Amino acid sequence: QKPPQFRANAIWDVGSNLYPLGSADHSVNSSLVLIPSYRMMPRWNLSVVISGSKSLTGDRQFIFFDPSIVAASLPVLLNPYLSVRPAIGSILPTSERSRRRESLITAIRPSLRLISNFARLKKPVIQNLSLLYEVALVRSFHQFTTSTSGSVNSPWHITNWFNLNYSPNDLWFVSADFIRNTEWSYQGGVRNTFSLGESVGYRATDHLTVSVGHTNQGDVLRVNGLASNISFFDSTTSRVFMSVAVSF
Repeated sequence: QKPPQFRANAIWDVGSNLYPLGSADHSVNSSLVLIPSYRMMPRWNLSVVISGSKSLTGDRQFIFFDPSIVAASLPVLLNPYLSVRPAIGSILPTSERSRRRESLITAIRPSLRLISNFARLKKPVIQNLSLLYEVALVRSFHQFTTSTSGSVNSPWHITNWFNLNYSPNDLWFVSADFIRNTEWSYQGGVRNTFSLGESVGYRATDHLTVSVGHTNQGDVLRVNGLASNISFFDSTTSRVFMSVAVSF
């Protein structure tokens, strides 16, 4: 069967930090991501990523994030167990933060994704595992080297994303993610941040998936610059969430 020329995905998420209900620090946010895709060539898709987030506590502010355009190849099989998927994207600075505060002109994001496939091993547990690694380089172009708040803009970012997924059957899956981001400012400063996530998901239909999970993120190093700050859980930065993904 010939794959469709046009596809779209929508991901709705609602999440909360772990501060007590009613406290000044408690926050709940909801976000929505829309990704329409078009098969522009037999092995290449062109996608537009549109997203926004709304606070459901406090000032209830809505934030519209910069949309991006991504051209991605279908996975190319390197061997029976490993495939690769190159992609390149461009960020469109339409949000107030990017245009007015950071004076962002545009950003280019080439990436390379490695995807494992152990199904052919026909071994219990292992055949239901999948591993993913993606490295992405972001080159940002700014009109000014500093933002309106006085912070220094960063022209270079490197993101490393690791994902482990286990699906015992066609309905359920467990997933774990680790993301490390390194950015370099115009003045030579370096900042390293991380994000850890775990989730459990249920594929209700071929087009609907529901999942719940937990994430934690922050700086790689503590304030002293020596001790590691990476942890699975932190009462001040952890977040629990529920998401619904729809494809059509």
